[in-house]
Amino acid sequence: MKFRPHISRTLIGGKALIGGKALIGGKALIGGKALIGRRVLILAAVPVVAVSALLAGPASAHAKPAITLSDIGFVNYDSPLSTSGPNTLMCMGISGGKPLSPAVLWACNGHADQLWQSNADCKNAGPYTFCEIVNNAGQCLATQGGAYTETTDVYGWNCKGSPDQFWAYVASATGCGGNYFALLNYNAYINHKNNVVGVQGGETNITNGAHLILWNDQETCNNQMWVSTLIS
Repeated sequence: MKFRPHISRTLIGGKALIGGKALIGGKALIGGKALIGRRVLILAAVPVVAVSALLAGPASAHAKPAITLSDIGFVNYDSPLSTSGPNTLMCMGISGGKPLSPAVLWACNGHADQLWQSNADCKNAGPYTFCEIVNNAGQCLATQGGAYTETTDVYGWNCKGSPDQFWAYVASATGCGGNYFALLNYNAYINHKNNVVGVQGGETNITNGAHLILWNDQETCNNQMWVSTLIS
């Protein structure tokens, strides 16, 4: 059985975790939430789990007194878990860390292309809040050619405010044993598609360099689920 850490959710003064610093003290940060059916929508901010909790298994998470979003990576739910040693965490990054390149899975290393934050450029559609997601290399999470259909490659691109560069954090309906979320694409949503970021080839392809693509949200605990993690 895969161990997935359970992290309590705490609303901190109703403030979104966008740019700037916020105290954690071992608790998750949520910028506001609404219950839609069985799914909790995380608006503009995401919960944070310490990387030590994912690496070490059920031991208590190491708490940091303060962070900025530049410390946060997106770890895939299907990261290989070990029964005898440290787990291998697989992060969302950009191929080679280069501009205008495909988004890929890679072992978490804390490089600039793997550290992400939501900026203040957001828009609302239906029950969701969609924001640009930018890494420390200044690349926005986007789709190839601005497309929104299934199998479209996800890219790191120059930030330009186009519809494909906005994303909503949508929490798992089942919880997946922790604060996992899907990344719903705004351009897909306004074109009546429920497409989120997943791994090309699915759970059989959780390897360095696996491309990230859009795919219809399967609303289950799989490679479409991510957790924001302190990468130090």
